[in-house]
Amino acid sequence: MPLAIGSIPRRLCDIAQTLQSGEDAEERIAQFLRQLKGIVRHDTCAILYGWPGERLTFVSIPSNVEKPTVEITLRRLRDDLLDASRRRPGSVEPTGALPWPSYLVAPLMAQDEAIGILAVGRSTADTFGEEDLSLLSVVAAHLASYLSTLHGRAQLLKTGRARDDALAELRRVQDEREKLLSAIVHDLKNPLTAIQMYTEFLELGDRHVSASGEPQLSSTVAKIRTAVARMREQLDHVLDSALHDLHQPLHLRLEPTDLVALVRDLVGAHPRVVIETEKPRLLGRCDCGQLRRAVENLITNALTYSPEDRPVRVVLSVDTSTDGGTAVLEVHDRGVGIPAGDLPRIFTHFYRGQNVEGRFPGSGIGLASVQQIIQQHGGTVEASSVEGEGSVFSIRLPLGAS
Repeated sequence: MPLAIGSIPRRLCDIAQTLQSGEDAEERIAQFLRQLKGIVRHDTCAILYGWPGERLTFVSIPSNVEKPTVEITLRRLRDDLLDASRRRPGSVEPTGALPWPSYLVAPLMAQDEAIGILAVGRSTADTFGEEDLSLLSVVAAHLASYLSTLHGRAQLLKTGRARDDALAELRRVQDEREKLLSAIVHDLKNPLTAIQMYTEFLELGDRHVSASGEPQLSSTVAKIRTAVARMREQLDHVLDSALHDLHQPLHLRLEPTDLVALVRDLVGAHPRVVIETEKPRLLGRCDCGQLRRAVENLITNALTYSPEDRPVRVVLSVDTSTDGGTAVLEVHDRGVGIPAGDLPRIFTHFYRGQNVEGRFPGSGIGLASVQQIIQQHGGTVEASSVEGEGSVFSIRLPLGAS
């Protein structure tokens, strides 16, 4: 039964009104497809649409009529249909068959790009005419405009969320930097206070003597030197952190270095540190100062996070399975350990384990600096730990390459 010509303009207005209503998008599209029957007579209809790189959406009325076959066919023919739409605006002739005796297909065009397909079918061999094609093209244009607007809004919302996420991340980084600055200022105040105090002792001169009557100047100067060294170490950490953030390499001065001698000199006669090695020497080309800082950081951490009655072991060995051999330096402690959830991030700048934050002093840049130093020597540093039992930090340096 043909449709009344006079009612078509009103029904087109109804469709336009549907696509501008306040209902949710899914319901609008479903209502649009139901109203389409009053413009182009058909028994079934389907729409397949989507943008490049996004999931395709399929809707059909009735929703269960041969859906798998129709959806699979439209997906398979999509590229051909879209290419054909560029050759013949207004309609396409699919190269494959839809499961309807008679059908008509129109592209959904948005800004000269085909974004989908609108298909209608009849259960009889009653063919569609040119008037049906014209009406379907008009309806398809309305639907494409609505889908394009909907997609634009979604993209704006997505961009807004991405912007909000970026701003939140920026605020987080700024907060971390502020915490770092506060920690560094606090750490630097301690040696500066010591410098001030011992300088005052120097000003008093010989009036400060020991019980034996000997001047204390040499001891005081040594303490000042130690305090200054601590401050310089903190500043070096800050510089390395800045270079890391700028993706700049460290300034290494490679020279023959005996790792065993370096560790023995670093540890000295510390009562809580035990050195274990069967090698009298481990010679490689390293930046002695930078490597010393890395090892000292690991030993200092081990001492800081361990009870005073538990020793720290530094084990030196050689892995001969690699070309030229690999020096292995392990720092073992029996301290608080590292939670399993924190292990993957402990070498990240400004990151500190949950079980030490607020309990132990630190800025969260020491281990990041260690990793940076070792990696730029061509080596690796890894950590294993059991919370409450202790940790092992392992440095591996290629002797042949160095």
